[in-house]
This record gives sequence, C-alpha cells and structure tokens, in this order.
Amino acid sequence: MKTLYKYLSKTTMENKENVIYSKNNNYMIEIIKNNETNYTINHQYEEKNYSPINFKVYFYEKIQRELNPLEIEYKDGEFFVLNKEFFLEKLNEKTFDYLKKYIFKAKEVNQILYSVKESLKYENLEQELEEKSIFPYLFKINDIKNINNLKLETVSPEIYSGWNIPTITEYTTEKINKETIKINFLEILNEEKSSSLKIKDGLKKALRIPKEENFEFDFIIKGYYIYNTETDSVEKIEIDKEIKFYNIKTLTKRILEIEGFKIEGKTYDEIKEEMYKYLNLMKNKEIIDKKKIMNFINKISFLERNRVFETVKSYVEKNKISFLKFDTGEIRTNEHVLSFFEENLKKYMKIGDENTKINLKKSKEDDIQEIKELSGKDRKEKLKIMYREIFSAINSNGEIIFQIKEFKEKVKLLTKEEKEKLFKNIEFSIPKENCILKLKTNENRSYMYSRDIIKLFKEILEI
Repeated sequence: MKTLYKYLSKTTMENKENVIYSKNNNYMIEIIKNNETNYTINHQYEEKNYSPINFKVYFYEKIQRELNPLEIEYKDGEFFVLNKEFFLEKLNEKTFDYLKKYIFKAKEVNQILYSVKESLKYENLEQELEEKSIFPYLFKINDIKNINNLKLETVSPEIYSGWNIPTITEYTTEKINKETIKINFLEILNEEKSSSLKIKDGLKKALRIPKEENFEFDFIIKGYYIYNTETDSVEKIEIDKEIKFYNIKTLTKRILEIEGFKIEGKTYDEIKEEMYKYLNLMKNKEIIDKKKIMNFINKISFLERNRVFETVKSYVEKNKISFLKFDTGEIRTNEHVLSFFEENLKKYMKIGDENTKINLKKSKEDDIQEIKELSGKDRKEKLKIMYREIFSAINSNGEIIFQIKEFKEKVKLLTKEEKEKLFKNIEFSIPKENCILKLKTNENRSYMYSRDIIKLFKEILEI
C-alpha cells in the first residue's frame, strides 16, 4: 500500500531572554507498506541553495538527503535500516566528486562524509530515527488503534540522546464520525521508575556540571492521531514536545498529514474573531442569541475544539464571568457558564451538512454499571454528567432526543438525596417558557414544554 503524506516540523530553542535557534522543515513523504513489518520511505525534498555562510549545515543536510529512500524493518518497537550498505557504497562513489566540487571546503566535506559513513556502520541512523523522526509514532498504530482509554508504562528516547527515559503515556479515544477516530496521547515522566531529581543528578554527572549549579529538567509530549477505521490508515499525526533542560527550553512540533486531508469545520483562526465577539458579550452581561451561538459552535472543526475550549476557559476565569443569559430566558451562573461550552464543544460535533450529534461518553449500560460501583466524590461527578445530558437536551430546541428509558434505569440507582439534588438543578435550569424537550419512549418521539418537563422529572425522581 502506497500513501503520500505532507510533513511539517518546527523546532525552537529559547532561554529566558531570547529565541536562540529556530528551524522549519516542510516536504512530502511517500510511504510504501511492503508487509506488516517492512516499509519503504521516500522523502521528496526540495533542493536547497548552497550557503557559504553555514556550509557545514548545508552540506550535512545535503548528505542526509542522499540516504533516501529508506528501507526499514520495524519490529517489536525497534528500527532496522536494511539498505545502509547501499548508502555507504553510494557515498564512497561520490566522495571524490564532492571534494572536487567544494575544493575550498575540502576539510569540512571530508569530516562530514567520514562522520556519516561511520554512523552507517553502526546503529546511529536507527537511533536518530527513534529519537527525532515521526515514524515510531506512525508504525505503532497497530498497537494503539484499539487502545480506547488506557495508561501504559513506556520509555522515551526523545528526551536526551542515548537515554531511554521511563515515562507514563495516557491514551484517550474519541469518535469523530462513523469511520474516523481521534486517539489523544500524553506522555510524562514516570516518577515511580525514576524521579526528576535522580535524572538531573545523572545528567549533571554526564555533562560535568557542578552539583550545586541550578539545573532545570522537565518534559511533556502530547498529541493525537486521526485514524480511519474503514481504510485502516493514519490520516494525521500531530505531536508537540516541550523539554526544559538546564537553562534552555526546546519546543518541537511535528505534523504528518495524508495528502488532501480535511476534517469538516472551520479552523481556530477562522472562528477567532466571532468567538471573541461572544466572549465580550458575556463579559458585558449582554443577552446571547442561543440559536446563533449554537450554530457558531457547530461550525468549529472537531480538531480545534479543545483549543477553543481552553481559550474560552482562560477568558472566563481571567474576567471572572459568572453570568450567562440567552434570549430563550435560560440563565447560567457560576460553574454552569463554563459547563455550557464544555458540553457543546467537547461532547458533540457537526459532520457534513447535518447536525449529527456524536456522544463521546461511554455507553448507557456502562454508565449504569459505573453508578453502581461509585461512591462519594465520584458519584457526585456522575450526577453532574446525568444533569448535563438532560440540560443539553432541554436547551437544544428539540434537536437532541432525550433517551427517557435509559434515564429511568439510572435513576433507580440513585439515593433519595441524590434524586432531590438532581431535581433542584433541573427545576432551576428550565425557563418558564420557550423550552422544548424531545423525548424518545420506545419508538415514539414526543415533545414536552416547560411545565410538563418539570412535572415529568418530578414524577421520575419520585419527588
């Protein structure tokens, strides 16, 4: 199977005062999957102009581009480059031509060629792929495509060259549409295996840094996959890595995106102006048009929604916004202001031209089983989720069908105190007019209005 990807990377290094290094890469990569463990990787580079100012960098990159295409075997999490002997022969054949072409830089040419040739004799090329490339993420898709939500003990070779730092990687899976899922991951230091202090001491010794000298060390690697379950293919990978090392912070972004990739919806930059319009209205305690803001949310690309939510959350907290009123009469106060955006940004998305709602929570049966097993603080959180489901349906103007049967099953597991608390929240949230709840009972769908909705939940909750 042959797949063409667009690859972008950006690396920035900065100290407390300035950016001291910045580099961008942008090119196409053709990946051919020969079998379950063997791949051919063809980097489609654009030719760079000769630079006498940074000749060493220019020539080293030029030689690296000679190592193409790569024939790779990826087995049990390890890289093996199968055509290193071919590259070695190729460089030996071209050595004289390079020395002749760059006769005034013969010393630098010779040093770089010698270094690259030596690396081909050992496993330096494999190590570089493991530490810097995006391919380890791509090739392990078979191990994680069915992972759902799970924490794993892992190791990362990306933090410091030659070291496998013990880490914890947390995976969470979300459904985008019927054939596409998003697999999020977050990788941090495994403090139980090796503390930050222990690693700092080890690095100080390795780098001969005085013990008393201040030495920062911390890192985080996070990102996501977009995986198509029907075609069994990775459509996109995005990875953000931040490393604090000594007095330098290194930020790296890598994106691998299948040619022609597109997720429905608008980008963050496209909706930014309109988003701040609504935030300013909230800040000034002005009435918000409910239908318009819901249409606005539905236009946002699924991939941008976490970023939008974080922006809204930051704005709400910074400006101490604790009141939100809609033209329907609905009022939100305190934490419920933020929960409106959380419910609608994180729980539902728009697919194509229809307002198709995808529930990203677990199945109703799982929810019921969980309530049985939960107690204390966790039961309170589960009650919040039940309330949000009701609230979303009540305030969707009939777009969301409330599953009354499943709700009745959950209610049986609540205590009297929990039922009363849930009812108070429901009663407080329902406007006196202009409120519709669309119900599904067996195969029949019916509509209820404000007073009848309160009466319905009062009956179900036995108040």
